[in-house]
Amino acid sequence: MVGLPPLLFNFMEILRMLKKLTLLILLVPVVAYSQTTEVTNDVKSHCKSFNDTAFWSEEESLCTVSVKGDKTVFHYVGGWSLKGANGYGQFYEYNVDSGTLMAVYKGQFKNSMFNGLGRLEETYDNSQGESITRVTIGNWSDDKVSGLMYQKTINNLTQEEVTFFGNANKGLRHGNSVLEFYTDENKSVYIANFIDNVWDDRNSKESFLFLDDTVHGWVQHKFFGQDVFLKKSQEEIETRKISYK
Repeated sequence: MVGLPPLLFNFMEILRMLKKLTLLILLVPVVAYSQTTEVTNDVKSHCKSFNDTAFWSEEESLCTVSVKGDKTVFHYVGGWSLKGANGYGQFYEYNVDSGTLMAVYKGQFKNSMFNGLGRLEETYDNSQGESITRVTIGNWSDDKVSGLMYQKTINNLTQEEVTFFGNANKGLRHGNSVLEFYTDENKSVYIANFIDNVWDDRNSKESFLFLDDTVHGWVQHKFFGQDVFLKKSQEEIETRKISYK
């Protein structure tokens, strides 16, 4: 049996990873809540005694607790253990002065830390004082993403977007990845390499094959007989670079 061409083999591996990630996202709430259907009395007592805001719901087998700090107010609702947040839970962070929502995490917890599959959305100001919203989805370990990570960053002032698909190591982008840049005028894609969150220019390059317009244009032209006008840089793509035969 003839083996798959390297390009097609890598593509199939990516598809399998994405399907696995999608399946995990669908199953997380089911698995998590099945783990909290039977809870011992000591776990319930631990939740209730956490502080004066803590509450245990017998009906849903969930713990809810809030903590006020100097700058933020934290709120958690979800599964519980003798070491705190455990299983599926939802974490909210608010500005202590304005009540503005700053961050939301929905996913797996262990020992009161992000552990397992989860989604974190946070809003903050960058070094220029511009409001930024960032969404991170991946596998977490002790509050940091490790392994496959999806991350979208939006500048709320300019509406510019950057989307990252790739690997992370202890919360830092590390290894091969794909970056998509969106502006009002255009979209550009780069095959990028990161080393401890630093973009390695020497091993990174712009990609035209990963552009959605290129993909759609090729399929429309090849299979549906539609004339598609591509950008100048895309017109330079040679047919042999697209075909794996």
